[in-house]
Amino acid sequence: MNTKTCTYFKNQIYDAIDSRSCSMDLSGDLSLHLKECKNCKNFYERLLSTKESLASLEPVPFPKTFDEHFSKKLEEEPKPKKPIWLFFERRPILIPAWSFATVLIIAFIAIFSVSRKPESDWAMNSIVSHEIDLYQNLELLENLDELADMEKTL
Repeated sequence: MNTKTCTYFKNQIYDAIDSRSCSMDLSGDLSLHLKECKNCKNFYERLLSTKESLASLEPVPFPKTFDEHFSKKLEEEPKPKKPIWLFFERRPILIPAWSFATVLIIAFIAIFSVSRKPESDWAMNSIVSHEIDLYQNLELLENLDELADMEKTL
């Protein structure tokens, strides 16, 4: 069967098994699919047997002190988180320092974002410099060829 279809029906199997109703009536499409697809039928049977096995287990009793411990935890109020400005309230010297640092960062960003050349100019300059290097290397090669020819004639 199609894996996309099987995925859809597996989700329906989960819904059917997790439903609170005691009757395990399956929808017509799902029961038809289970008759046709062995993988989904095996999946359904394994999931159903797992649910039945878990239902047959006896419940585990809570320890006797659980209620007391749980009640105490509920009564305890969680410590409220302190707002950030209380940090500065006890350290007033940090307020100007943080302000100064913030201004420096903004100025730094502003200066370097304005003075930066557009990337297209940088790319063009890079290409031009590489072309100049290439021409210089070609001239050197030609000069070497001329020297080799001169040595042969001597």
